[in-house]
Amino acid sequence: MIHQMELEAEATGISFSKYQEQQDRLAKRRKVQGNNDTKVQQTSIQTATGKKRAAKEIEEKEVKELAKIMMTKKQKTLYNKIQYGKKKQQEKVENLQRKKQEIISQQKKRLVTSTNTSNNNNDNNNNENNSNKKKRKIKNENR
Repeated sequence: MIHQMELEAEATGISFSKYQEQQDRLAKRRKVQGNNDTKVQQTSIQTATGKKRAAKEIEEKEVKELAKIMMTKKQKTLYNKIQYGKKKQQEKVENLQRKKQEIISQQKKRLVTSTNTSNNNNDNNNNENNSNKKKRKIKNENR
């Protein structure tokens, strides 16, 4: 599609360099309009939620995106690899934290059930001791 537009421009008599300049100007205008649109969205988000944090986060994302656009291909791939590594590390940390919480909850359950069973055992032992005492009393009385 772009190639076709370039050919049409050449057919009308516009040189390739002038065509490129026009395209660059159009691209800049689109970026400016896009930035204005995002600023409008930011303000609407800010007024709708009343939180400045969301607007700052959006602005930070835009700054990162613009910086990424200015990077060379090699820098972008390195940046993407670093981000991928950070994401994987974060996932590992979250997974370990989740497992830790599960283990803690299981230990609490075991503690509760073990105290309940020990209480039941103590009750049973007390009942046995009481019955043994009664038997001894009866034996002593019979003598």
